[in-house]
Amino acid sequence: MIPTDLTVSYGATTDDDALQLTDTAGKYVEIGERYMKFFLANGNAETEYDGDGPDNAAIVSDGVVDLDHANVNTIAELKGVLNGAHSGTPADDGSGADNFDTSNLLKGIYKMTGSAVNIPCVGDTDETLTAFNNLKTVSLKIANNNTPIPARTLGQDGSTVKWLQHSKIRRGKADVTLDLTMTSEDETLYDMYKDKTTIPLVRLDLGTNGSIALTNGTITSFSRPLTPGGEIVDTMSIKFRGSGDYKDFSSYAISADWTL
Repeated sequence: MIPTDLTVSYGATTDDDALQLTDTAGKYVEIGERYMKFFLANGNAETEYDGDGPDNAAIVSDGVVDLDHANVNTIAELKGVLNGAHSGTPADDGSGADNFDTSNLLKGIYKMTGSAVNIPCVGDTDETLTAFNNLKTVSLKIANNNTPIPARTLGQDGSTVKWLQHSKIRRGKADVTLDLTMTSEDETLYDMYKDKTTIPLVRLDLGTNGSIALTNGTITSFSRPLTPGGEIVDTMSIKFRGSGDYKDFSSYAISADWTL
């Protein structure tokens, strides 16, 4: 990707109880860059939020809320839509979180417990966060850590026995890594690296072509070679792990606002 084609920004801090959801234990909610999906404990869509009824235009199908819809731009608006559709009042917002942009909710899978479950949000009123300035290169990598499975198998003649180290392959957990190089400006990012600070949200904004959200990242490497009289360039790698506490929540380490 060429840095002039996109904006890369990050949110450094969150309001940990920006959105509070209370519902029956075992239900869960998935939050992505664009859609918020509610599920029953058995994995079926939550029909309290009726996509076919008159609940709200932001509810685009059963259990699915389009966070890009004008009716749910803020946490307060999302709270109103959820409570208006549900037979109870499952949603609340934290102090001072009313005007936070719903696109900045941390992406992940959150399990309901019967009492209030806190969903963090970057404390910003729009989806444009703090920019990574002076970018030179941007590289987003998704690496599947596949694992070989040794096994006894038969050769092509149907009778010869072979022991193969790579008889089958099992898909492992993926690593989502963002590599950046930029002209050095200050010590902000180096301090995050030194202090092992989590970066709650990074957004790659592709303008009219959509956006990609990366959630809960840690700077795993940082270098700043010094050349007398030359440009000072920072090089860093950030690895992401997603948010939440249920199922394969790490799959939301990366989330886009388009569907294939």
